[in-house]
Amino acid sequence: MIKKIAGVLTACALLVLAVPQSASAMVIPNHFSRMLIGNWKCLDADANTIGTNGATVQQWQCIGSPVDNTTPSNQLWLAVPRDSGGYSILVGGTGVQCLTTMGALPYSRAGLWDCNAGTAQAWYPVYNNAWFNPATQLCLEADPNQNYNGGGMYIAACAIADGKPAPRQTFGFID
Repeated sequence: MIKKIAGVLTACALLVLAVPQSASAMVIPNHFSRMLIGNWKCLDADANTIGTNGATVQQWQCIGSPVDNTTPSNQLWLAVPRDSGGYSILVGGTGVQCLTTMGALPYSRAGLWDCNAGTAQAWYPVYNNAWFNPATQLCLEADPNQNYNGGGMYIAACAIADGKPAPRQTFGFID
């Protein structure tokens, strides 16, 4: 019995160590909001593929304003706390699709998948506004070579300098 408890405690300690231990200043609203990337684009679900598993997540010029309901639902996101820790990030309009890593290796693209309890959909705010996936040990990133509408989103090693993420890995909710 003691060995079993020790094993469970060890597993819990490893899980805690898997998430970078830095204070996050990210403000997470309790309503759908736009998510601004450090390159002044918005996180966007491709309107042509949204609703299908594997749908494209991309960078796009921010459109409209949530305040006057002119922002399209594919640019609205909601971070929902998970029972196991971290957040699931839902895209507006579908109510059932979440931001997902489409692979476990660096530069695997980010996409949408039906929301589930899987580790590919667990995101933690770290390093003052970066999104970290502990299953891959990688951060969400806007492709710095594609700073245009439709530019790619993927997971990559967390690029931290002076306790802050690189602009391509900086995200913030805006209304």
